[in-house]
Amino acid sequence: MEPRDLMEPRQVVDEVVDAHVESEVAYLEVYPTQLQDVLRPRQQMRAFLSLWRMDPRIRPYVIRAGFYGIYCLGHIIIDWPLITCLVERWRPETHTFHVPVGEMTITLQDVVILLGLRIYGPTVTGTYMLDVAELCGELLGVTPLADALRGLTISIRWLCQQLSTPGPDADEVDLKRSARGFILALMGSFLFPDKKGVHVHLCFLPLLQDLTLTSTYSGVHADIDLCNKIDVISSTPS
Repeated sequence: MEPRDLMEPRQVVDEVVDAHVESEVAYLEVYPTQLQDVLRPRQQMRAFLSLWRMDPRIRPYVIRAGFYGIYCLGHIIIDWPLITCLVERWRPETHTFHVPVGEMTITLQDVVILLGLRIYGPTVTGTYMLDVAELCGELLGVTPLADALRGLTISIRWLCQQLSTPGPDADEVDLKRSARGFILALMGSFLFPDKKGVHVHLCFLPLLQDLTLTSTYSGVHADIDLCNKIDVISSTPS
């Protein structure tokens, strides 16, 4: 059974925060951060949600692909000083946070409960060779102009302009194309944002060809990617 069948992701986040925020704040008062500046990790979800309102007709396809849980999270208000303090206590050698009560880490169960991503199934790996015009024409129904591309990444704003409002007579093919664009933009805004949060890599688009098959892929890469990001941040001189 999928976690979203039991509880909405936002509800889970709220309960986790309510349960731990007091103890974490007390800990920070005793062990203040040694970093000179508060970290401000990339967060583009608010901009994405204001830019692209999901058409109700594509909701079933987003659910089928397994990304509706991430969409339901919406914009999360983050305590940046708390995140800064936790990053300082991250040890890349063991991939754990060192705190007075022991060690803690980000687990696959966290990925399942908070994001609704699968941890079982085929993993996403390998190399890619893309024909951008052919790929976008087949899966999105539109071919991007040069100004919408930056290497093998595509503008999220361009995706929104082209695919956010399917016509009133849109058939299943058109709605699936809109859903692919929405999920691709969601990935670029939440899971894999670039420095400015305005482009997303097209290497993810082939994975959205069959939205039912997309939901079978393992979401473990998101957990590993997060750990790698913390490794880089924690090892950067302040």
